[in-house]
Amino acid sequence: MLTIKLVSGELIQNVDWNSIPSNEVIRYMDFKVGGQTIRLMGYERYLRLKEMVQGVNVALKGVSKVILIGQNGMMCDKVVVDLINGSVAKEQVCFDEVYNNQPIDDRFWRTGQVLENSNVFIKKD
Repeated sequence: MLTIKLVSGELIQNVDWNSIPSNEVIRYMDFKVGGQTIRLMGYERYLRLKEMVQGVNVALKGVSKVILIGQNGMMCDKVVVDLINGSVAKEQVCFDEVYNNQPIDDRFWRTGQVLENSNVFIKKD
């Protein structure tokens, strides 16, 4: 479950990423999965992507991965949550290579509240 806390104090839960107002500033972004919470905070921009899986001659359809990204300058902290295998991987990548070795269009990013120490926190619930 994705939860967004805005600087205005509003808490947004279970909505599509594109429905988050682009003029609002994100304080932090939480994603809860498999008994843990992943929090990104302090970044100048945020992005959430989904990878879908579809089976050929098999009844598979749905989200296979959720990708959470926080960007400061040209560097991004990227967290890939593999929903099929139950794994979480964190890496730092350049903005130009954030997804499939290419950048993501600016219209999909949301503005964040910059803090001195941006970070990704992963805690067990």
